[in-house]
Amino acid sequence: MTTRLNARIEVITPALAEKYLAKNGNNRKLSKSRVRVLVNAMQRGEWVYNADPIRFASSGRLLDGQTRLAAVITAKKPIEALVVRG
Repeated sequence: MTTRLNARIEVITPALAEKYLAKNGNNRKLSKSRVRVLVNAMQRGEWVYNADPIRFASSGRLLDGQTRLAAVITAKKPIEALVVRG
């Protein structure tokens, strides 16, 4: 079985982050303290893209990235991120 991956850099706006979080499955509980750390960095302009992707399964379910997405919503600041699907 061949898995087809799609990867691209996207600008994740708060509205897009909400859309992506709606596809969240059974990820671990969201760490509010980790979200706050990212929000503070984003608001100070210190958040740096580190190539850690936001990952979606081929079904469309969010696998990884819920903390970053929650921080984008809370900070009301867009970020660039690698988004991988498949």
